[in-house]
Amino acid sequence: MEEIHIGMKYGKAKDVKGAVVTPPKPQGISGGGLCIMPDSFKPTELYLAGIAIERHKGPGLVFSTKIKIVIEFIEQNAYQAVPERPAQIVTVLSYATTAPIRPGARTKALDTK
Repeated sequence: MEEIHIGMKYGKAKDVKGAVVTPPKPQGISGGGLCIMPDSFKPTELYLAGIAIERHKGPGLVFSTKIKIVIEFIEQNAYQAVPERPAQIVTVLSYATTAPIRPGARTKALDTK
């Protein structure tokens, strides 16, 4: 069975100087992109890995649906949603997985296993 979610620890951590930092509260994170920076020496190279769906406050976890699953779902259901323009929906989604998140950043869809 294929895994469809990504789990991520969310809470206090140490920055590059060793100071403990508290991340912003994740209220409203659902529907937002989960990006991964695989190489900290290339901070502008980000990968869209998933779409956030829920947070579990006690253990400090955030869960996301893998972007591959989201794209497959839209490809399979685009015609039903907008029968006159299914190809445009898939094209827009494909662009969204490769478009810059911020000026100077490169993004790529990432199938995390």
